[in-house]
Amino acid sequence: MGKTVRKQNVFISFKESNEKSEQIVEQFKKFFNEWNNLNYSIVRSELTKGKNREDTVQDCLNKSTCFLQILTDHKESDWLTKELYWAQMIKLKIFVLYTNDADRKTIDSLKNERLDIYEIIDEKNCQRIFKEILFLNKRLPKKCGKIELPDCCLKPQKQQIEIDRVKEFISNFYEASMRGLIGVYPNRDSVINSLEKRFEKLSSEKGEIRMLGFTLRRYVMPYKKDEKGNEQENKIGRLFESAITNGVNAKMLLLSKNCYAAKERTKIENEDKVHKQSDLVIHSNEVSSKYLSYKNVKIKYYETPYTGMIIFDDEVYVELYHLGKEIKDKNLCGHVPILLIKKGQEEGYYDLFEHHFDNIWKKSKK
Repeated sequence: MGKTVRKQNVFISFKESNEKSEQIVEQFKKFFNEWNNLNYSIVRSELTKGKNREDTVQDCLNKSTCFLQILTDHKESDWLTKELYWAQMIKLKIFVLYTNDADRKTIDSLKNERLDIYEIIDEKNCQRIFKEILFLNKRLPKKCGKIELPDCCLKPQKQQIEIDRVKEFISNFYEASMRGLIGVYPNRDSVINSLEKRFEKLSSEKGEIRMLGFTLRRYVMPYKKDEKGNEQENKIGRLFESAITNGVNAKMLLLSKNCYAAKERTKIENEDKVHKQSDLVIHSNEVSSKYLSYKNVKIKYYETPYTGMIIFDDEVYVELYHLGKEIKDKNLCGHVPILLIKKGQEEGYYDLFEHHFDNIWKKSKK
């Protein structure tokens, strides 16, 4: 088959006259029509007089961006096998869905080919796959109808965010989402709940977490002190400690205690203290003494205050750092927006920050 410029189209491959397959196809057609009007091709709808099935299939594949195959029968189908093979030959993005009636040998064989393969359990499962198709085709999953504006657009005139500003933000966010940006938090306090849920998964994932910060005390110590100096449990720190105890690997980059930026921070936050007695030095020492004895934790020190990062295997939280000033009698940290970035199938923002961390790690000292 020759190369053709592909439009935003999904080829749906399924066993016709099979009741389960027909029901699932109808569900996806509903998604296409109600959500984003993404085009789709079904061979029987494309067949015309004087044109055989093979030519029709190849024409449909050539105008598609991805291939969706639905397997609901234990009996093999020559046409389904051919359609999948042709889709692989022209390097379409392939999604394979199957029910519990599908042939297990076929499913295992497809899994060995490292295709994106999902068991169909319910409608939510289908919706999740459909969203991945939307993302692949650079379409945001937006429903038809009116958009309900947030409260910030409904305040008195002087406090309103102009609608044009909202439209511009959505447009910019859409472009960035194509490279992995999926969330923006206004400050550190607003992201803690999300991070706590993510830290809870760490123990079962048995992966690696990489962190870059001034001291990282807020995220890794199982206790914190209140305004009166009394110790309280720090949930996110306790979850991190539990993950490390359960064998999760961690790389932690802390700001060098004697670098220029560390001393500048002391001047801003602790004017009445010598640098060795500053909060930064004390907190950094607490973290290192707590985790240096763990074989699965590695700690290094960097010289220049880069962006703060918490990198999981599939996403990264990014916080901008600054040496500005204290806000509302608090320290320098926690006041700027934090970005949440997902790892994609193609290179995007996640890969940039991952390489950024790895480069700093190589150049930093123990």
